[in-house]
Order: sequence, then C-alpha cells, then structure tokens
Amino acid sequence: MTYVTGLSILSASGSYSTTATNPSVYLYAEFSPVSATYKTVRWEIVSGTGLATISEEGLLTATVPNRGGTVTVRATALDGSGMSATRQISIGSISCFTVTFTDWDGTVIDVQTVESGQGASLPDDPFRAGYKFTGWDKDVSAVTGDITVKAIYVTQTAVYGVKSDSTGGESYKLLDSEGNIYLVTPSGLYNMHGVRLK
Repeated sequence: MTYVTGLSILSASGSYSTTATNPSVYLYAEFSPVSATYKTVRWEIVSGTGLATISEEGLLTATVPNRGGTVTVRATALDGSGMSATRQISIGSISCFTVTFTDWDGTVIDVQTVESGQGASLPDDPFRAGYKFTGWDKDVSAVTGDITVKAIYVTQTAVYGVKSDSTGGESYKLLDSEGNIYLVTPSGLYNMHGVRLK
C-alpha cells in the first residue's frame, strides 16, 4: 500500500471566498504521491464554526444569516498516514430581513425571514366579510429591509337577504363586483353551491 505523504486543499472554481450571491465553495483534496492507494479525506471546520458548514464531499456553504468572517477547513487523509491540510475560506456577510404580512386591522397573517434582495412568498389570500381582497400594499419581490405588508380590500357591491339565527348571529347573501353570490354565516363563508370557502 502506498500512503499519502502530501495533501493540499484546492477550490474547484479557484475562489476561496463566499458571497451573498455565491454562498458555496466546492473544495477538493490533492494528494501526493499521485500513486497513493487510498485517496479519501474527512472534511471538518476547525475554526469559525457557525459561519459555514461542509459536507462529506467538500461542499462548503455559508450559513444564513451571516455576519461574515473566516473559517479554517481541515482535510485529513483516511489511509492511516495521519496527513492533513488546512485552508482558510473568507465568508461574506449575508443579511436577512423580516417581512410581516398583516390584515386590514393589523392582525398578523404571516412572518417570513428573507435574504437581502430575495423575494417573500405571498400567503394565502385573506378573507374579510363584505369586502373583496385585491392584493398587498407593497412589493415583496426584492426585499432590502424589514417591511410590514398590509392586505388591500374593496367593498363588495351588494348585501341582501339578512336574517338572524337563534343565537343572534346574522346570515346574509353577498353579491360581489363580479356577480358571484356567497352565503355568509356565523360559521363561515359558502359559495352558491354550498361549498365552504372560509
């Protein structure tokens, strides 16, 4: 068996740093002699833990969010030779922001943590009796700071057939601006076919 006598850590891209747009670096080990029998290493981060993780295959990925800094990666040969090598990788900062979706009355619908420059996922359309939801008051396709987004509604065109039940709650039919008919009861919202919507 030919043991490893030399080891170095290289980057597949030639870069030894991560950025917000490129948060990963693929590392690999170069062995000497080239005739070494067992060319396998164990990867680990020996300093700067919490800034990044590294897989068994050598893929180093910055954690999110990230204040930035430097990590030291070590590769250790697994052939029993005891050979190892280290390499410092610069980790670029990755900022994250909070996007809060609220209803018309300030009730929080959803809260998301989004990387700087990335988009938030829109929650399901909220419901407000007597109104039609039309969208959100701010664009969340590229978030650059903490933001509160509020639901926007328009008044429905007509309400008719109001009646009270035995508990005092009111049920009524609702005609929206598109001509759709709904039944609103204390237990929920139903379409004209009796299917519960909310």
